[in-house]
Amino acid sequence: MVLQWSLFLYLVNIIYTMKTFKKLHYFLIVFAFSYTTFNVNAQDKANRLVNQTIIDPTLNTEILYGYCTAEGLASSLVFSKYYSESLTNYSVDTFITAQIANTENISVKIVFGSWCSDSHREVPKFLRIMETMDISDDNITIIAVNRDKEFSKIDIVRMGVKLVPTFIVYREGNEVGRIVEIADPSLEMELMEMLK
Repeated sequence: MVLQWSLFLYLVNIIYTMKTFKKLHYFLIVFAFSYTTFNVNAQDKANRLVNQTIIDPTLNTEILYGYCTAEGLASSLVFSKYYSESLTNYSVDTFITAQIANTENISVKIVFGSWCSDSHREVPKFLRIMETMDISDDNITIIAVNRDKEFSKIDIVRMGVKLVPTFIVYREGNEVGRIVEIADPSLEMELMEMLK
């Protein structure tokens, strides 16, 4: 990345000294800035450490902490037991999810605690629903918090999260609703209400 940036600055300097290419100069600056911004955002997501564990000082036990993936939850020594137990006798109500016609531009943030019984029960079910609705894993951000409901890289309080799990659903980047702790009457029904 540093080499690319140095090369870019060198080219800009050459072009800038050539007055006849002034319009090209502005184009290259705009192009390089947008390329760099896009690249940094893509790399940020790709370089995140996921499915990490820590010893929570409040609980004095190992917990998931930070960004996670659905596969990580299913295979994590900390969470896999709850993941499989939650799905043992569960099947998605496809009659309800089929009524959610437009799932384009849907994204979700899940804030949960691997130490929390509501998270043990609800998060695996929610992820199964997302899979049934063909919501891509790329559109799902899973954040594991400590017992104090904190994660050092994100201001959880600013997100308005007080209880876990909290499922925040977005359409085209705008929040359309939340499910907090326990869905009433069901995850599928609450999703249908907010996405209809």
